[in-house]
Amino acid sequence: MEHSRTTHSRLILFTFLHGFIILCMSTPLESATLPSASANASGNETDRVVLLYLKKRITQEPLHEMSSWNDSIHFCSWVGVTCNPSTKRVLILDLSSYKLAGSLPPSIGNLTHLTGINLKNNSF
Repeated sequence: MEHSRTTHSRLILFTFLHGFIILCMSTPLESATLPSASANASGNETDRVVLLYLKKRITQEPLHEMSSWNDSIHFCSWVGVTCNPSTKRVLILDLSSYKLAGSLPPSIGNLTHLTGINLKNNSF
């Protein structure tokens, strides 16, 4: 049972990543860059900027779950974001069932330590 669940989870992640890569390849290169991060930005700053840009692309957020996504607290404490405790890099993005609508920016690919993403029950 555990093996089946792990295999199923990997298949879902692989399918998402495959679709995401195709989406990125079909998007002009200039739109795949971060909107305001400098070339010298640390990985932590890159992750923060990507998450804020993702929030900016959300057009509907009826449950207001992303209200914590601001500069008052570190992004690793934002709802739906799980970071590696030592590196402070985003590992998991779980926005499932928040009833969000909008689009995913290609710059989400710059979350280079991301190992899991759950966007079910939203409209992206």
